[in-house]
Amino acid sequence: STLTIGNTGSVAMGSYGFTLQASSTSGPKSLPLTLEVTATPGATTLLAPANGATGVSGALSWNAAANADSYSVTIATDAGLLNVVESATGVIGTSYTPTTATAPLTTYFWRVQA
Repeated sequence: STLTIGNTGSVAMGSYGFTLQASSTSGPKSLPLTLEVTATPGATTLLAPANGATGVSGALSWNAAANADSYSVTIATDAGLLNVVESATGVIGTSYTPTTATAPLTTYFWRVQA
């Protein structure tokens, strides 16, 4: 099951306690939860290699985003990032070395999200 909480844009940062109540054929259930509202991470700036570069190898690097704990990296062979060749989540720091070998005459596009 999924619990989605929306419209948090105007909520002040902090901890909010609430109780999730549900019922099923086995009876009612109650679960205390805490919602942590933190600052939205800022944007990153790609440093190297250039987005859309051909024959890239080695580490990707970017500027740190404000309020970021970790990053998600996507590498693809198209500008829309649909033909993904590698992706990683939970990347700590401002660089990532792909584990997939790159082709020398192929153009690569990449994105980093905080």
